[in-house]
Amino acid sequence: QPLRAGQGVHFFPEGVVVMYDTTLRPFQRGAFVYACRLGVPVVPMVFTYGRRPWWRPRPPIRLTILPAEHPRGAAPADIAELLTRCRSAMEAVVAGAPDDVARR
Repeated sequence: QPLRAGQGVHFFPEGVVVMYDTTLRPFQRGAFVYACRLGVPVVPMVFTYGRRPWWRPRPPIRLTILPAEHPRGAAPADIAELLTRCRSAMEAVVAGAPDDVARR
């Protein structure tokens, strides 16, 4: 019971991470189902990338940790609503990120 003991579990809501991809792909429901059923918050995090200097092989990575989103219940509508709230918050970060790395 790590969630009830105050520890966290990390999920990529898209199912996988694709390094240097600057878009948000469709989310899977799994992490949000767990959060709603267990009554634990989701802490959205977003990776964005800066311009790659000529002397660096990779662009700098920025991690933005957003405020926790708490589930309102465990019904299917609550799961969808939590997913939507998290996605909206994450999309706002992506939209506000500098266009240093071309979006795909």
